[in-house]
Amino acid sequence: MIRFRCASCQQKIKVREEDAGRGGECPKCRGPLETPKIEIPAARAGDAVEDFEPGDEVGEYRLEKLVGRGGFAQVWSARRDGGAAVALKIPHDTGSVRELLNEGIQLRRLNHPNIVRTIDINLRALPPHIVLEFVDGTPLNTLIKRNRASGELFPLSFVERIFLQILDGMEHAHRQTPPVVHADLKPHNVLVADQVARIVDFGLGREEQKLERILSTAVTVKSKRRLLGTEAYMAPEQKRGEAPEERTDIFALGLMLQELLCNEVYLGHTLPGELNPLALPFDAVVRRATAAYPSMRYPDIAAFRAAFQEALGVATGRSGRLPAAGAPPSTSTPPPVPGALPPGSPPPPDIPEGGVEPLVALLRDPRVLIGAVVIGTIALAILLSLI
Repeated sequence: MIRFRCASCQQKIKVREEDAGRGGECPKCRGPLETPKIEIPAARAGDAVEDFEPGDEVGEYRLEKLVGRGGFAQVWSARRDGGAAVALKIPHDTGSVRELLNEGIQLRRLNHPNIVRTIDINLRALPPHIVLEFVDGTPLNTLIKRNRASGELFPLSFVERIFLQILDGMEHAHRQTPPVVHADLKPHNVLVADQVARIVDFGLGREEQKLERILSTAVTVKSKRRLLGTEAYMAPEQKRGEAPEERTDIFALGLMLQELLCNEVYLGHTLPGELNPLALPFDAVVRRATAAYPSMRYPDIAAFRAAFQEALGVATGRSGRLPAAGAPPSTSTPPPVPGALPPGSPPPPDIPEGGVEPLVALLRDPRVLIGAVVIGTIALAILLSLI
């Protein structure tokens, strides 16, 4: 919160950080009022934040354990006066205060069980930090690495539960006015605890105009990172430096779905069904979600969810039973089809040995097609010359 006094009547005023720099009127004297911008001493802007140790105090909190370190901040578990544990996000340098403030503002607008909650924003402390709900969970990328190391795959029941929760959280964010875009979705930014997924790290879904209004010129320090986000999960337009939008998140969600299904991400080269037979129905879903052009992707999360659930129904069968992790494709013998030849019977005499596949492959050969056209053209010319 920002606290200041009215210049005319000295009435105490208290507003949120996102209202900094905004005009209004004093609730007591009705005189014009302008909320001051957030200021950090100019001499400190861009300075590196010192390394911390358990027991250090930051603002009103005592640090307990380093739980994560990202592109522009470190996250500590902390407590205040023996209270409940919280997560303190501290930027690596004060030049990253823009990302820090932006994440706090974005998360404050979001109230959803699958998105981590913001408790407080304190940018006047040194170092500045935001206080987040503490989630004692495991990053989704850690679970994927364990699968990869053991050669296992997630059960489709787990993929369904976790991915639908991620979609629910992002749909809530996209429905805000204006929409909140994450811009850095990846398994690293999803915590899983007790089969519940929680999305974290909204620091890159920025609103530049709001940040310019809120921050004083003393701290409008540009980040050194030109490419904001994680390149492996970036949409093509994001790599070109274009502003992220909702379908930028859909692209990353498509890659995350592929990784949940087969433990790997091979954009444009390998689809889930090629690595996990059970994931074959999801190939079309991943292909559309990760299309090169935003206009070719799903228009919104609702359409993505509908396609995912349809593919899930195909993958799980009519019984609704979900196959176990890494289960091989069914080897049971299907019921006989009326009129069909028994298994192992030789093909009828009019069908060449090996079936029609070699003939189809031959007809698809462009050299054969070109030759046929040339021969046809010569034959037509000869025929016309004889008339």
